[in-house]
This record gives sequence, structure tokens and C-alpha cells, in this order.
Amino acid sequence: MKKLGKKILAASVIAVVGFAPVANAGVFTAKTNVVSVRSYVDGSYFVTVATAAMKSGPNCTTVYKVVPGLAGQKTIIATILTAKASGSQVELETTCSGWGSPITSVVVY
Repeated sequence: MKKLGKKILAASVIAVVGFAPVANAGVFTAKTNVVSVRSYVDGSYFVTVATAAMKSGPNCTTVYKVVPGLAGQKTIIATILTAKASGSQVELETTCSGWGSPITSVVVY
């Protein structure tokens, strides 16, 4: 009975992980510096970077948004603030939908 329980648990975990929604915008900014971070009472943050250049494709914007209420919001803003404080460059993953495009991940260099 224990083996069957473990198999059911393993199958349940695989099913949940397999169907968990994953944000994957797939477009990144070029390496850039964080110029400023502005927080709002609704929990959102607007991040201004030094260039609108993207790794590939046309330029996007210099202002991106950390969307409130998403699971990784605190991690993303902490990473951005750390990069700002240390003077490190970042690449932001985003949808590149214009001013205030949401940030889905951050790479620090």
C-alpha cells in the first residue's frame, strides 16, 4: 500500500507541476543599467533603464513594470534593487508591449 501511495503522490506532483502556468515572454532588453525605481501604493513598481534597446528586434521602451500580486514580484524587485545598488547591469525579460511592459524575469551581470 505504501508503494501505491508514493506513486499516486508522485503522479499528483508531476500533474500539478506539468500544468502550472509559466510566464515566458521570451524577449530580453540589451544589457543596461537601472536608472530609477518608483513604487506605487497599489504595490506596483516602475523601473526605468538606460536604454530602450532589445537583444533582438526593434527598440521597446525604457520604462517597465513589476506587476503587483504575481508570485515572483518580491523576488524581481529585490533583484532589480540589488542591481541598482551595486551598479550591476541587467537584462529584463518582457513582452515588449510599450511603456510599462511587464517584467517577467531579470538577469544581473
